[in-house]
Amino acid sequence: MSRLLIVLCLTPLAAVAAPAPKAKSAPYYHPTREGDTQVYETRTGDSATEYTMVVKKVETVDGRLRVTTARELTADKSIESTVEVSAAGVYRRVGDRDPVPVLKLPAKVGDSWSPSQTAPGGLAAAASLTYTVGAADEEVEVPAGKFKCIRIDGAADLGGRTMKMTAWYAPGVGMVKTTTDTGAGGQERVVVLKAFQPGK
Repeated sequence: MSRLLIVLCLTPLAAVAAPAPKAKSAPYYHPTREGDTQVYETRTGDSATEYTMVVKKVETVDGRLRVTTARELTADKSIESTVEVSAAGVYRRVGDRDPVPVLKLPAKVGDSWSPSQTAPGGLAAAASLTYTVGAADEEVEVPAGKFKCIRIDGAADLGGRTMKMTAWYAPGVGMVKTTTDTGAGGQERVVVLKAFQPGK
């Protein structure tokens, strides 16, 4: 009888001494599941168009996620792009060259970097391109909802003409808004996230 009592008394202690759950890993600032779908609206002046981005493939390479996304142009035509995503940020892949950082983590206001390969949006190589963390926890409202974002301010010197860009990235969703000023007296181009549908 006394042995049974000792066992019953010790059982709750064993449960209390169970290992603590592991801490959650840092969030990714890009969609990372096959089927994740982003719908964007691009507006320039009074003109507006939509496009859809769908994650087609996710691979693990050297501890990073290599994510291939297709921008759907028509029912049977799309353009694919690839990024590498990790706790270190989001890096765009351009051919066989080293990945170009578009978002470095952890994000600290004032941090900056200057990739030397390709300007954002597939533009020709810029004479000078600099990204700077403008805010680390800025709330942005777009048609898809409100998001706490990291704001990245960019500036590129394109043959004597300065192009300024700002992009907002939200954890688990990726880019939710961008603004681009070509510096050529043209109208500002604004891209906003209209909808986000998680993959299955």
